[in-house]
Amino acid sequence: MVTTIGMGVMTGVTKVKVKTCTGCKESLPISEFNKDRSRADGLRDRCRKCGSGQAKKYRNSEQGRNARQQYLKKYNISEHGRQVKSKYQKQYRGTPRGKEVERRGQLKYLYGLTPEQYQQMYLSQDGCCGICKEHRSEEERHFDIDCDPNTGEVRGLLCWKCNQMLGRYENGHNFKQELVDQFEEYIAVGVLKEE
Repeated sequence: MVTTIGMGVMTGVTKVKVKTCTGCKESLPISEFNKDRSRADGLRDRCRKCGSGQAKKYRNSEQGRNARQQYLKKYNISEHGRQVKSKYQKQYRGTPRGKEVERRGQLKYLYGLTPEQYQQMYLSQDGCCGICKEHRSEEERHFDIDCDPNTGEVRGLLCWKCNQMLGRYENGHNFKQELVDQFEEYIAVGVLKEE
């Protein structure tokens, strides 16, 4: 129920509409209540603070989590849900934070590495390719991560040219003896062997 209370002000009397919250039992100005068209007075029965606490409590309950999962399942398979998700994913991936998160996920999923481990490999190779020894700053482009095709074990960091050529060499392509010697040395020594 909304009641009106008059408050004295130097210039006259100002009327303030108040309502009693069913949660905290305090009489508060109606500006402290969210709208609810289904109610007679057009306002929720709990103030914003109590309503927020109640909603948080529900979200953290088992029933609230299940309801949220069911809703998201239905929403994500809907046409609108897929379009919205795709739109925001593209926007997010374009941000520096999005690029960082995507890179972190790829390193972990594909190679089982953290960005810190990648950085350690980069520094241990002095920022150079494991085969041609060409230096690359991190701002240009990340090095490719070379893995043993048989075991999947990470061997080192290579520039994209050397990584392509090494892959072709391991698949049986013929190269000049000078390149073959570099490949064999890299494979035998292994840039990342533990000391």
